[in-house]
Amino acid sequence: MLRAVLDEVVAAGGGPVAACGAAVRAAWPAVLRERFVRCLRAQDDAARRYLGALAVLGPGTDPAIVARLADLDPHGLRAVQGQLTDQGLLTDDHTGFTHPLVRDVAADPAERERLHLRAARLLHETGHHARQVAAHLLAVAAPLDGWAVEVLRAAAHQTATAHRPDAADDHDTDPVAVRYLRRALLDSDVRGHERGALLVELAAAERFTEPGTAVRHVSQALPLLASPQDRAVALTLIDPSTVREVPARVREAVRAADAGTDPVADDERAVAVRIRARARRLAEQHPEGLARSCALLREVVAAPDGYLSTAAGRELVGVLLHAAALTGAVPAADVAHLGERLLRITPAREVRPPHGIPPGDGPRGLLVLALVAADRPRPLEDWLVPDPASPAAATADELALVLLARGRPAEAAALPGGVLRERGVPTSAAFHTALIAAAIEAGAPALGPEPAGRPPGGGLVAHATHQLVRAAGALRADRQDLALECLLDCGRHLEHLGWSNPALFPWRSWAARLLRRRGATAAALEWADEDLALARAWGAPAALGRALRVRGALVGGAAGGTQLTEAVEVLGDSADTAALGRAEIALGRHLAGTGAPEGEELLRRGLRRVEEAGVGDPYGGAPAPVPAVEPGAGAAGTGDDGEAPAGPLVVEGLTEAERQVVDRVVAGATNKMIAEELGVSRRAVEKRLTSAYRKLGVSGRSALPGAGRAQAPMPGVRHRGRAPSGASGPARGRLVAALTGPARRGPVAVRARPGRGPVPPGRRAGPGPSGQGAQRHGHRRHLGRGRVAPGDQDPRPGARRGGHVGGLPCLRTGSSARLARSIDSASTRTARVSEGSITSSTRPASAA
Repeated sequence: MLRAVLDEVVAAGGGPVAACGAAVRAAWPAVLRERFVRCLRAQDDAARRYLGALAVLGPGTDPAIVARLADLDPHGLRAVQGQLTDQGLLTDDHTGFTHPLVRDVAADPAERERLHLRAARLLHETGHHARQVAAHLLAVAAPLDGWAVEVLRAAAHQTATAHRPDAADDHDTDPVAVRYLRRALLDSDVRGHERGALLVELAAAERFTEPGTAVRHVSQALPLLASPQDRAVALTLIDPSTVREVPARVREAVRAADAGTDPVADDERAVAVRIRARARRLAEQHPEGLARSCALLREVVAAPDGYLSTAAGRELVGVLLHAAALTGAVPAADVAHLGERLLRITPAREVRPPHGIPPGDGPRGLLVLALVAADRPRPLEDWLVPDPASPAAATADELALVLLARGRPAEAAALPGGVLRERGVPTSAAFHTALIAAAIEAGAPALGPEPAGRPPGGGLVAHATHQLVRAAGALRADRQDLALECLLDCGRHLEHLGWSNPALFPWRSWAARLLRRRGATAAALEWADEDLALARAWGAPAALGRALRVRGALVGGAAGGTQLTEAVEVLGDSADTAALGRAEIALGRHLAGTGAPEGEELLRRGLRRVEEAGVGDPYGGAPAPVPAVEPGAGAAGTGDDGEAPAGPLVVEGLTEAERQVVDRVVAGATNKMIAEELGVSRRAVEKRLTSAYRKLGVSGRSALPGAGRAQAPMPGVRHRGRAPSGASGPARGRLVAALTGPARRGPVAVRARPGRGPVPPGRRAGPGPSGQGAQRHGHRRHLGRGRVAPGDQDPRPGARRGGHVGGLPCLRTGSSARLARSIDSASTRTARVSEGSITSSTRPASAA
């Protein structure tokens, strides 16, 4: 034996040295195996039976059990043990083999299976543990009897009850229990309710390691179970994160169980609460369902102890907090208070997602998203487990979202793995949509190049996420038209879902800034106002401060300065230090433009905060995304993006005549209009303009500061004029013709109507929902070819496109139709006639 082993080691390149000890123990030389086979064939029948019994039962087994399995009496047992020990086949204590090869060749496969079945029955009759019996039953390929099936079910139950949180992670179910139940299901001949119960037991063992398989077995069990309570218990085995992907009949069963009678016993109440959690997750992509979840959360906020004291209640609270974070319908302070209580009660390792579930869709991801939306990410850093070696460690995406909420985008981008590093299209989950939005807002190097085409399947969430990824790529490439289109399309889909919280989805503020850069000031202010209203209702400092900063930068002047000051004050309570730095930069620029001495100090402080946060130029020299602030001193009165706010153009060094001409050019008037208004020749207007160009250092009309930003029409948008209230009849017609003359020639001719102003063809005259006073919601408005009112067209991806918004194609449904209306309002001119001069200003239609 020794020579055969050493020859095997030498042939493998080793030698008789201590370093090759492991190779010696692992060597199974073919020569030695054949020698053992010949040796065993030479043994008598009793010795062969003993070797087979010991090989099946294993070393260390009670000799009396081995003797019974080998059909040996005590005298025969001692004789066989002595004989085999003398031959070198057994150890000196007679409890094991001298080499593993002896056990391997002790019995042929057919004999070994017969011995396993006899050993299982013998152990079962002598009262051994069910798991010891089940181990032998699993080694038998032949169909098992009824007693064996029951033993397998009992062994699986014992495995589940023996599992302790301090011994292993709760989600790491023993895979042997799954094997026990699968074999029991295979060999069981039960039908009806009993088979359904066996399927439920199997699903319970599979739900953490194989959630998809568990769903399939629950679906098979539901029609077999006898009572509604049994079906409800089975439905609780489906993880809430997977309930939207289950078959339709299972989803209907969840809704039916949620609408059942009120429970009486404590165990029935626990089942009912878990069913409620799954039903609420089913409704997270419907505004009505989210509203019901928020209403239930308000009840929980009023009396939280009854829910937080049970595992089922905590599961439901996590789902309700997630719904509130998506909608912003419950104050952020209530969400933060309840979420932090949940943190203190629940260890992070107990709520990690099952295998195969995206991290943001698991119970831990729901809580992380809710607290980040409420601007309370600090406790999460200690709660999450950052050690990658731990089976319950937080994922890179969860940690990245927390770091972005703390204003540390450089650290978030440096985390290994996750969406920010893998540069792939993420899963269709609210968590990942919010993560991409946070990366864009923070200026982190998020995602990769703009993806081509729409994602296959996935529904509205997948499409919204896809459009955000496209917007990030377009912003990186400085393609602002495409970025605006993608953001508005994304916003339309998010609104259809009911996901309106600006803390997680700040697309309105981004669209406002892009529209402001295009000159659509009124449309920009409309989106900024809506974002600010939603942020005030939510109440989280980070969201409110951002909305105030964006709107203050758009408005400019004293009103804008007030909002910028409020933004700095609000963000002082935020965990996002980078957002505070951006607000200080915006306010510092504004104050510096007014000559206030504290402006420079604010600028320096804000730049220092932004630099410490690691917000640089993450796109390798390309312009940063719109929300990111590029450090640098701004011009007087500029906003955080370095653009002049809305308001009259004030230029130093021009004569009064030059200033009058420049003011009217900036307002969008042509040379002919200016000449008629001022009572001078067109040549005089041209000379004054030329002189103004030279003094201002610009090359022409389009290069004037703010030229055309408020009043210039956008290509492809149908405009409607509005004459001054003091004009009527032919004078009004001439003014309308001037305002919509060659410089404003659009795709639709404009005709004047006495006393009312121009009416584009196809639009009915007179007051009503289609007039300028029509509100944004509630009335159908005919917006010309390709435009419909919200709800009149299929909101799904791929809906018919028509018309243009700001020179780019835009969907004419939902938010995009509203954008078209807001751009029309931005281009509507309210002319005022005073002392022989006409001034033109832009404001929303409702103000007009």
